[in-house]
Amino acid sequence: MDKDNYCFGCGTENPNGLHLVVEEAVPGEVWAACVVPRHLQGYHRIVHGGILATLLDEIMAHAAFRCVTGPVATARMEITFRSPVRVEEPIRVEGRIESVRGKLVRTRGRLITQDGQTAAEASATFFRLPDHAGGEGLGTRDSRLEARDSGFEADS
Repeated sequence: MDKDNYCFGCGTENPNGLHLVVEEAVPGEVWAACVVPRHLQGYHRIVHGGILATLLDEIMAHAAFRCVTGPVATARMEITFRSPVRVEEPIRVEGRIESVRGKLVRTRGRLITQDGQTAAEASATFFRLPDHAGGEGLGTRDSRLEARDSGFEADS
């Protein structure tokens, strides 16, 4: 799979990105450390919830595409926010594979504050994309039909 260095989550060339460096803990489990800058805050010095969702999506996507060694797209994600996360403080985000069934990869993720508390947890289902879907194939009618035909909607 070609690496896109402009990804908001992990791209090294995106000047506005999070620049996550994702490490593999063991096969099927990944993690990254990060400090969210203040310009991504929501309310007074608290990380915006959409940024926390992005961190969780990114880490679970890395677990998924490393497992199936190819491109994936988020099909569904559910997040439980447990406590606020402060900007400019170190956090750790972890993701792991729960299962792989056909074209679907189910994952779990969590965001941990510097004092070891779980601030947010997530579960997500990723849809395995064709290897040639490096950009123009994303979001096309064919990709949506493949998602439907994979049984994803039946799992709703």
